[in-house]
Order: sequence, then structure tokens, then C-alpha cells
Amino acid sequence: MSEKFSFGASSVMREVPPGQTAVIKFNGKAEKVETDWGDKFSYQILIYSHPSYESIPKDGVESTWQSKSQAAENLMSALSSGQKELTKAFEEEKMGINTFTGRSLLPAATMKRVCSLCLQEVIYHNVKKYPHGLQLCGKCSDVLADLSSSTVSIFKHR
Repeated sequence: MSEKFSFGASSVMREVPPGQTAVIKFNGKAEKVETDWGDKFSYQILIYSHPSYESIPKDGVESTWQSKSQAAENLMSALSSGQKELTKAFEEEKMGINTFTGRSLLPAATMKRVCSLCLQEVIYHNVKKYPHGLQLCGKCSDVLADLSSSTVSIFKHR
């Protein structure tokens, strides 16, 4: 018995804060739905990273992306017209909802951030953006952690 059970409606993804990005993968139907705030485009998704969620498992969190944005409308139109490349990306790739570019939808593989320490362009998932604005890739973050643990041990042994 490997069926999944759910109770109630699926959760709706929170809005992506201005200037930030969420990484999602489409995993179900796409449809136009009527809501209390008018018609919206609705997509079943898995969320892999989102600035408004504390912790997300590596295999993602099931949710629904509902939006009136131009990106959501363009995606629905393109899927309806049967564009092969977009349909393939919709079914297979992770995408980024990016508010830097006015709520655009981009393949996640093209999304990069610059590490504030080594100044390398690194794939979005591998760079953590801290609240004070510092962005560190995994390697630089590890180096700083190692340096800070050495400093703590020096103070303990004085």
C-alpha cells in the first residue's frame, strides 16, 4: 500500500519576496482557477528552495503555485501551444521564480549568484544569502567555519 493520502486542499506557495528567488519543479497539472482575488494560473509544484521557508527537504515540498503574473500567463500560453522545448523543461527541469527580473521564470541551471568572498559565479543552490547581505558559496562558508572554530579553541585554552 504505497498510496499517499492527503487531507484538505494542497498548500499554496508563499509569495517570493522582492529581489529574491525560489527554485521549483513542476510536478502535475497546470490550469486556470478562479479564486477570491480573481482568475489565477495554478501549477502543481515541488519547492526546492524559497526565502520564506525555514527548511525544505532535499526532495522538495509539494505545493501549488498560483499567480496572476505575466510569467505564469506566458507559461500557460506556451504549454497550450505545444512548444516542445518549453514542454520538456516544464516536465523535467527545476525552474526559478525570480523577482529580480519582474517575476520571470528561468531554468534553474542558468541561475547563479556571486560569492562575496571568492567572487566566483556559483549555481544558485550552492550560495547561501545571509540576512546582512553576505553571499557565500559552500567552500567559502566551510573555510570561515574552520577559521572561527580555531579562534574559539584558542580562547578556550588561554
